[in-house]
Amino acid sequence: MKIQRPRNPLLKQKRFSEYDYSKVVNKHDKSFKSSRPENNIARHKRKPVFGFITRSLLLIIFLFVIYMATTVKNIDIAIIEEGPNNTASVKNDSGQQMSDYLGWFEKRLNSKIWGKNILFMNEAEMLEDFTADNLLVKSASFGFNYASGSLKVNVQPREPMARYSTSDKILILDNEGFAFSDNANNYNNLPLIKDEAQFGGILGKQAIDTNTALYINQFSSLSSERSLNVEYFVIPQAIREVYIKFSSNKYIIKTHMDMGPEASLNAYEKALGYVASSGINVSEYIDLRVEGKAIYK
Repeated sequence: MKIQRPRNPLLKQKRFSEYDYSKVVNKHDKSFKSSRPENNIARHKRKPVFGFITRSLLLIIFLFVIYMATTVKNIDIAIIEEGPNNTASVKNDSGQQMSDYLGWFEKRLNSKIWGKNILFMNEAEMLEDFTADNLLVKSASFGFNYASGSLKVNVQPREPMARYSTSDKILILDNEGFAFSDNANNYNNLPLIKDEAQFGGILGKQAIDTNTALYINQFSSLSSERSLNVEYFVIPQAIREVYIKFSSNKYIIKTHMDMGPEASLNAYEKALGYVASSGINVSEYIDLRVEGKAIYK
């Protein structure tokens, strides 16, 4: 037996006779107004050309103002001192060289930077350029003031610490042991370093290791504060040992860097007092390398 399913009344289509013919419109009837918007001629008009030109001019003016605001108009050089020099005479000896250097640096800045735009400058290349051409420069940094158009250059020169004796010349070392000059005439009052180990001796390179340089620099500063004048230092073959010759003595002082500069100097003054009170004749050295002991020869 065939079962007939009931039809869905929603899916039942209208018959042709059920359509409302009153909604049919005669396309020739002029009284009919279409529901679509009228073909307005103004709607298809092009926008005026002067709008694009105005925006372009404003953009050009804006870029010009930015360019002028970032153009270097003034150059200010500031010297940053890392710390006080060992003695006042050291600063006086190096003053002329520093003055000459600043004149060179300012001329170089004016020729390379003045009138240039800060937006097109490579700071890393500039720093490398200025520090490579003059070994007296330890570091440099740049800062730009957009309000005044001034380029501020902070220069940190190397602090002269000692003269370094080689087989054929004398180099000037900074407080980190870097050889930055071979003009010893400007630094006659600096103590001399005699390197028996011959660790270095090339201009523009590290002459002695940083720890030894730090020890010598601190020892020189402390000696100057106590009115003791160091004539020269000796770096022997032995590791981490330093020998000191004061201008007031004929003998040298053997010390070890592990003691520290202040402890070494205190031990020297104590041994010096003992020599004066006991009448011991010291002709070669006082050995202070063992803490709490002193050997006289």
